[in-house]
Amino acid sequence: MSKNSIYTCVAFAISFLISGCTSVSDSNQFVNIPNPTISSTNSVADIRIANPVKGSGCASQFLLIFTGGDNHFLELYGNGSSGLVAKAKAAAAYNALTEANGLSTDIIVNPVWEVTDTNWLISRDVCVDVVGFRGKIEGFRQDGTVTHPAPEVVKPQGLLARFSPF
Repeated sequence: MSKNSIYTCVAFAISFLISGCTSVSDSNQFVNIPNPTISSTNSVADIRIANPVKGSGCASQFLLIFTGGDNHFLELYGNGSSGLVAKAKAAAAYNALTEANGLSTDIIVNPVWEVTDTNWLISRDVCVDVVGFRGKIEGFRQDGTVTHPAPEVVKPQGLLARFSPF
């Protein structure tokens, strides 16, 4: 064995022993700072079921570009930029609830929809009839329960994060 190879082996052994005895200290610690949370007290609507209501609405499309039909909608069911069925449903709901007293905060209770969809080669017509009962919202009352946000799950940091099921 030559002198150079002996020196190389000795240098390797010394560097191995020195590096094997070193330690690393990490004083950075993970601190969980809670986020502000908002809780809400649950409310229940007092709804009085009133008279039966019915309404109709239509929407049409020609050459996939030109649209037509009703132009008043209850946005709860859709609006002018919705698909044809949603647009026709929104128009039917508007016509059912506004025919007697104009726009209000009433709702349709147990709506039943009849959809007629006529699809031609270059045009499509959708008409919807709705029947249900007018629900008059008379007020709101607190039901005594509180909804709290879901607790946050603190995810492990560092080396443990690789082996964590979270």
